[in-house]
Order: sequence, then C-alpha cells, then structure tokens
Amino acid sequence: MIGVVYDIDDSEKEILDRIEGLGSGYRQEDVVVTLADRSTLNATTYIALDVDPSIKPYAWYLQHVLIGAREQGFPPDYISTIEATTTHKDPDSGRRERELAIYA
Repeated sequence: MIGVVYDIDDSEKEILDRIEGLGSGYRQEDVVVTLADRSTLNATTYIALDVDPSIKPYAWYLQHVLIGAREQGFPPDYISTIEATTTHKDPDSGRRERELAIYA
C-alpha cells in the first residue's frame, strides 16, 4: 500500500480526531509503517468500524484523494486504480462547493 505519513503537533490531535470521526464510525489504531528507504516508524491511523462495500464515495471526496496522490507523486498505475473508483453524486450540492473551495 502506498500512502503519506503526516507529523502533527499533539495540540492538533483532538481536532483531527473530530474531523476523522473518531468514536463515531472510526477507531484509532497504532501501526508500524515501512518507509521508502525501508526504515520504520510508529504511526496512528483511523480504521472504519463498519465497512460496507456497496457504499461509494462522493465524487468530490475522490477528487481530494486524487489531488493528494498526484501532489505526493504516487505512481501512475496506482493513481489509475484510484481513478477507477466508482463514485456517486452528493445530494448536498453546497457541500461539494465547500469541499472543493480549498483548491480555488
């Protein structure tokens, strides 16, 4: 699996927990991550409590993921796999605009 590890200040953890839904759909798990240079580090990730493969992400969410993957230089074949993800339209039309406003 390919991904990105972020280092945040301890004072930001509570905000991130709230944004990521810790305790309401997600749990926290400590993991060991192997970096590109084969070194390892301890990290924390959020794991969904109830995974339903029939639920598809909103199109704007997939855009967030793709923009991040491209910015981080993920391999083209990995990006192609992400691009192939089936999405659905968000019924909240304003949410898409709010979410994507960070790129303006």
